[in-house]
Amino acid sequence: MLAVLGSLVACVPTLSRRSYTPLISGTLVRDGKPVVDAEIVLTAAFTDARASAKTDSEGRFHVGPLSERQFMRRVFGDRIFIYKIGINIVGEQGYTAFEGRSLGYLPDSIQLACDLTHPSRQGKSLSYCSRNE
Repeated sequence: MLAVLGSLVACVPTLSRRSYTPLISGTLVRDGKPVVDAEIVLTAAFTDARASAKTDSEGRFHVGPLSERQFMRRVFGDRIFIYKIGINIVGEQGYTAFEGRSLGYLPDSIQLACDLTHPSRQGKSLSYCSRNE
């Protein structure tokens, strides 16, 4: 009973939006040339929401942000943000291109440079995108 009361105290009933990902923009290339019409898929932990976009004639894309309406808002504790970018190209395997993680703070937007020719190691997996800082 005490745990239930504690969890109610940590939440405030209010209608608001909960963000899961920032707006993500970038370019996708292979061998220095833009990859046209690739599907960029954005997913996030703690939600079934997803967004997708196609690359343009110069390999550019904009996808997200992901957010949902919520009735209860957390008051205490840092939020965890985990999101992924996948790349789907007709006739090819799918690529897990980028994994973003942050604690307590979610930037409004991030810019990526994606190169299918030169992946880099990100944890246990390969990453095809890196952040432009």
